[in-house]
Amino acid sequence: MTGDVVPRSFYAALPLPPAPPRPCAPSPRALALALALALALALALALALALALALALALDDQNGNFSLPEQQRRQSVTPVPRSRPRPERPDLVHRTM
Repeated sequence: MTGDVVPRSFYAALPLPPAPPRPCAPSPRALALALALALALALALALALALALALALALDDQNGNFSLPEQQRRQSVTPVPRSRPRPERPDLVHRTM
């Protein structure tokens, strides 16, 4: 039976395959929930960054690392000259003994 031609009526009699499911649009409630979650996440991230920055600045001030104007003010103060020279340390004078 090689070379036999199948009539078109054979294919017409076959049932059609089921149509693929159509993607359904998200409901307005789901969209509102997703938007609320995204905004809450962004707000939490901003709050965490602000707290981390405040903590870092507070720790810097406790360690003596001051802001730039404070450093400039400290550097602009000239040291007071000593009225008499420093005495020599006895362990550095002569070690010939």
